[in-house]
Amino acid sequence: MKKLLIAIAAIALLLPAAMAENLAVESFSYSPTPAVPGKYIDLWVHLKNDSPYVLKGVTFELDLKASFEGGSDFPFELEDGDSLKKELGTLSAKKTALIHYKIMVNENAFDGDYSIGLIYSSDGATSKKETVTVKIQNRNPDLEIVGIEPSEIGPGQSKEIELQIKNVGMEQATNVLVGVSEDRTVTSTGIVVERDILPVGGVHYIESIAPGEIYKAKISIGANPEAELKIHTVPVTLEYKDGNSNNLSETEYIGIKVSQNAELESVINSQTPLAVAGGTSELKIDLFNAGIGSAKYIVAELSSDAGEFENSKVFIGTLEADDFDSFKTDIKIDSGIEPGIHTLNLKLSYKNQFGMAEEMEIPLALKIYSPSEAGGDAGIDFWFLVVVAIVLYFVGKRVYKKYIKKQ
Repeated sequence: MKKLLIAIAAIALLLPAAMAENLAVESFSYSPTPAVPGKYIDLWVHLKNDSPYVLKGVTFELDLKASFEGGSDFPFELEDGDSLKKELGTLSAKKTALIHYKIMVNENAFDGDYSIGLIYSSDGATSKKETVTVKIQNRNPDLEIVGIEPSEIGPGQSKEIELQIKNVGMEQATNVLVGVSEDRTVTSTGIVVERDILPVGGVHYIESIAPGEIYKAKISIGANPEAELKIHTVPVTLEYKDGNSNNLSETEYIGIKVSQNAELESVINSQTPLAVAGGTSELKIDLFNAGIGSAKYIVAELSSDAGEFENSKVFIGTLEADDFDSFKTDIKIDSGIEPGIHTLNLKLSYKNQFGMAEEMEIPLALKIYSPSEAGGDAGIDFWFLVVVAIVLYFVGKRVYKKYIKKQ
């Protein structure tokens, strides 16, 4: 029994260390590549728990002084407000944490390879350290995306977009390749997520872009039919050569809005009673959204050449995709109106899913009936009343003479 307890204690002591051995940097990257003096780099680290255990108290830290024994962090400087040490907390078994830093490269940095230390650990385990290399190269050509047209696409659509690429550097960029990259991404929990906006076709080739020049490159993209209606971040890779034929590359991010307008349609469902000149009729109007986008805070305004509405403005609310609503309103028909088809103008004001104001008008066919067409449903016809009165008069007179007078 004593030996068993000793063995359990030994395992308990060794377990954190064994677990720590399974905590490792899965990948390290930075952009742009190589790093440029006087500019920021985005540094990404995938830290993976490759053990079957849950690791607690996971921490990660950058050592920017790894290049110099004297303790200088030159040529790197962490972005203001950020911290070298990050408390990641709990990391589940076989999961990956995505860690991001934004680091300024000193404008006086010389070309070369510089070291950065990656330090990580979990509760009860000894810290581990790895050293990675960041290449710095003072390059004169510097390409940036300064414009995009159009920046909107609908679900399931393919579209050619035009990117305005400017060389803000001091040297010509040659053999430029432009294309959408990374058709998938990995979340901090290690889940692979397919992007909703993908490249369609190949990359765009540009022979050269001179300093200060803006070149318009056309590339084709497509949106998945199930793409969420929102602004999506799309990575665009720029690869080119400098004056020394060195290969340079960087990733720019553009925003593409996936949107679909609401498609509002309307019909007059019923008239109660049927509309006739001089009468008042209650109209039931159906409104439905046949589009993918939603329409919010809908306000309906009504007008017609046939008469005046008791309430010319009606608040509807929100119609989501494949949604339906209806409302009722009374209209007083002008007494001199001719029977036939007249127009009811339905003006709809609303906001789309991005909060932008939209407006549309729908002309509806409003039928005005003649008294004979309307029959009893339109109110009692005047001549019908006259006939009824005459008949009742003679019937009453006859009854009076035959029965009452004799008495």
